[in-house]
Amino acid sequence: MSLAEVDEPIETHEDALKRLGEKIRQRRKAKQWSQLDLADHAGVQLCQVSEIERGLLYGLHHVTVLKILCALDLCILIPGKPRK
Repeated sequence: MSLAEVDEPIETHEDALKRLGEKIRQRRKAKQWSQLDLADHAGVQLCQVSEIERGLLYGLHHVTVLKILCALDLCILIPGKPRK
């Protein structure tokens, strides 16, 4: 599953973080995992899972986010034009 599967364009940085958190929560619930289950599978702290699901990624290291995505078998597609 790709997190890039969205219906609407993302307008702001905050919208993108919130949408990422929503996708992570949806996938976690689809696996019937609690936040603690996800934290255990990803090797991160429970509070970090909670923060990410609420779109509060500002203080988190990118490796933490990647661990959570990997535990859920998710990836991020970053659209853009190739540089010339």
